[in-house]
Amino acid sequence: MLNGGIPQGTRLGSILFAVMVDDLLRSWGPRVKFVDDLTVLEIVPRNSPSVMKYIANDIHSFAINNNMRLNAKKHWLLPVSFLHYDSSVWPPLFLAGAEIDSVESFKFLGIYISSDLSWTKHCDVIVKKANRRLYAIRKLKGARVKENDLVAVYCSLIRSILEYGSVAFAHLPNYLSNTLEGIQKRALSIIYPESSYDVALKRSNLTTLVSRRADACRRFIESIQPNNPLYHIIKHNCAVRVDKPYNLRHKSEAKVPYNTFRFGNFVTYKYS
Repeated sequence: MLNGGIPQGTRLGSILFAVMVDDLLRSWGPRVKFVDDLTVLEIVPRNSPSVMKYIANDIHSFAINNNMRLNAKKHWLLPVSFLHYDSSVWPPLFLAGAEIDSVESFKFLGIYISSDLSWTKHCDVIVKKANRRLYAIRKLKGARVKENDLVAVYCSLIRSILEYGSVAFAHLPNYLSNTLEGIQKRALSIIYPESSYDVALKRSNLTTLVSRRADACRRFIESIQPNNPLYHIIKHNCAVRVDKPYNLRHKSEAKVPYNTFRFGNFVTYKYS
């Protein structure tokens, strides 16, 4: 019998934890785990009940049987639904006697996922965080630090925040893309106050954030191997290309009713 556990932060600790929870991932397919974070996904058809409460009890039982405790303060419920009418009743979800709070968004591996599947929340958070770090650029500029060094500080402290996980939100709406681009414009205006944005990009040997996100997404797609779960999804969608910009539907053709294409309830439960 061991009286202590593995210290947090060690390499052996994460390996042993992965071995212990391997059976938990095998018993339920739509589960995503990263180190000690577990996310459970469920697609609920229209007017159908959810079985997530049984899955939550299964996870709780698994933790008890393996001498582990779930952190009650880090349970979140994120329901995603675009149905105008749904007769299903969503009872509260409990785990270990505590009710799981329903949230509009939660942070998953550094990226904020919202119930409306938009990137507004995530962009707002990273923009506020990046704006606070512009103060360092101003102070260093006032101390007459070289321009090349200021660009290096910007890339390491600020641009890294704006581009973390950019593959997931590579195709942003214009208003969000312009907001992120505005951070880089402000940083370069501090470093090169007498130059325009285009000139500052050339002087700093930088490119726009839009092009960098596109390049990162392209490299990610090219690196996908057949053993990756996303391989068949990404390769199939990339193979479909529209060479002609015209609309194949005739103008006089009746429009498809809006309710024809509907999503079921996509419910995400996050446990830690």
